[in-house]
Amino acid sequence: MRKRAFAQVQQEDEGSGPTPDQVLAGQQLRMFLLDRFCTGSLPGSDVAELCHYVTRAGGTGVATWALNPEQATRHGFEHIKLHAGKEYPEPDLDYVTVPLFEKRQSRRVAEKVPIMLPSTLFRKFVEVPSAQSKDEINFRKMLQKLPCYDNHPVVQRARAAGNTELVRPIALYWDGVRYSVHDSFTGFYVTDILSEQKFVSFLLRSEDMCRCGCRGWCTIFPLLDAWVQDLEKLQASLKYCVLDIQCDWPAYLEIIGGRFWNHNSHPCALCRISQDDMTADNVHSITLDNVGHLVYSSEDYNNDIGMFTREILVDTAEMLRTIARNLEYSRLDRGRHLIADLPRYGLRKNWRLEPSRRLPDVSQLEYQELPLRVIFWIAPRDARLTHMCPLFSLEGVTQDSWSIDIMHAWHLGPMQQFISLAMHSFIASGVFSPRSVNIEASELRELALLAIKAELFQFYKNLRSTDQRWREKGSEVWNLTMGMIGNEDTYNLSAKAAESHGLLRFVLWLLHKYADEFAKQPDELARKFALLTACAEAAHAMDELLELEFRQFTRQHCQALLQLYLRFLTLYLKAGGVWRPKCHLLVHMIQRALHRGNPRLYSTYRDESLNGVIAKIARSAHRSTWSNVIHWKCNFLQQKKLEDHAAEG
Repeated sequence: MRKRAFAQVQQEDEGSGPTPDQVLAGQQLRMFLLDRFCTGSLPGSDVAELCHYVTRAGGTGVATWALNPEQATRHGFEHIKLHAGKEYPEPDLDYVTVPLFEKRQSRRVAEKVPIMLPSTLFRKFVEVPSAQSKDEINFRKMLQKLPCYDNHPVVQRARAAGNTELVRPIALYWDGVRYSVHDSFTGFYVTDILSEQKFVSFLLRSEDMCRCGCRGWCTIFPLLDAWVQDLEKLQASLKYCVLDIQCDWPAYLEIIGGRFWNHNSHPCALCRISQDDMTADNVHSITLDNVGHLVYSSEDYNNDIGMFTREILVDTAEMLRTIARNLEYSRLDRGRHLIADLPRYGLRKNWRLEPSRRLPDVSQLEYQELPLRVIFWIAPRDARLTHMCPLFSLEGVTQDSWSIDIMHAWHLGPMQQFISLAMHSFIASGVFSPRSVNIEASELRELALLAIKAELFQFYKNLRSTDQRWREKGSEVWNLTMGMIGNEDTYNLSAKAAESHGLLRFVLWLLHKYADEFAKQPDELARKFALLTACAEAAHAMDELLELEFRQFTRQHCQALLQLYLRFLTLYLKAGGVWRPKCHLLVHMIQRALHRGNPRLYSTYRDESLNGVIAKIARSAHRSTWSNVIHWKCNFLQQKKLEDHAAEG
């Protein structure tokens, strides 16, 4: 039936046929529609129906995609994917069997999940001449004299072997993304730093994650292990090295098995600070080499893993049956744990069976061939770590590989809190309030905010006319409400990270513009505005220092950045600011800049943009073919980007 519908829209050539301009326009229309289809802007049914009407109207280039409206509604997606697949075939996917949660039957199942291995992605999109045209420029900008690259074991081995070929650095990134009201996914990506290409490797929907008590770790581990095995081969070839782990704080902790910032004993994954010490009291003792507490090093991590795991050889069927009989799933112990001591085998109650390369699915223990070595997690429930991370088995990948993201640590952290504090102070000053006395306090605040909003939009207008860079890349808020500036208990500003830069400049501009009026306020409020002004100047100076073009950061740069931040933090707290864990994390980010370079050049702004594209695609994909459709569409977009880059070059 679909073929018959397709035949109805075919047109016979008339006269001399379309002109070259019409053919070119038809090709451009074809690529435009395919681009919109792949990014989720247009469903396949709409594309097929639109092609039908374009062809009937005399258009060219899209006749093979056309279906009449009745058939387009039913078969549009399959039809477009079929014909587009002739030009952009299915990606080279591998499949890994992982435990998932089957929602309909409410049970744990083992299914194959598609994954684009890094080696496959690099072979298709990186190891081609057109993708390497910017290697020299980006090497000088990103890697030349960068300590973390020069000291990487793979780079050192390649240089010792006399390898003249450049070792290409890789960045790993993962993040959780909400793509609808009830659905979200965790995406895992790889980045080729020299060509600046970012690739989707695998995706996991939150509702598909294992629910045995492991909090999704049973599902993630086999895919991470497949990732690691492929990356090990890439590093063994001396062509690639894993240089950066780029993700936000919660995402990093989930994968490495660290504790979150509200944990009493281990609120920081990078040092041994306790929750009681997570305050502003030790700010004055912080230096570039000392955060005021012992650092949690990669050696400490390895020692903890050695203490928290026990490898057991299961060599008899009786031993296997005994262990299996005494295993149950527990939410408290995060997985399949022992419910009784087994002194005969040296096993104790509450030890958890840990996924490993030999046993990727702990539910399959009973069906394994003997002898078998399994790993039990024996750490206390309140220990620093909750599981092993296979990524740290990669050569050169340690706790120090985490390149702390400046967007989440600074732009969405203390910077936004300061902006919120300043906005509330502006409103409380009365400078922007009407002089009428018969107005409710809440209405008075709203009217003051309206006056501040008018100042903000005038500031944006002046900035667009005088600053070309802002005109090209500046991000502006479209509104300013009481809900956006947060409450006076938390000072949580609701704005995008990129918008915070402009708001910071606005706050500084407003503090200078009305400096005389603020100085006339009561002594306590006048002192607060003096502190806010100095604080805004320090924050703005930090932003300017981070605008350096190259990733290499000298010790002088890091020292200047730390001094500016400590000045900002001290003044912010004196002005009435609220201490948050990110205030502590930012110190670690600045200290790591000594080895990892300018944080702005490994921020996750572009990764977050890619998350938005994937979320849009995810909304248009059916759950039965969800991962495969996303991989196919991403493969097309990546191929199209590479072709455009080659055409420009």
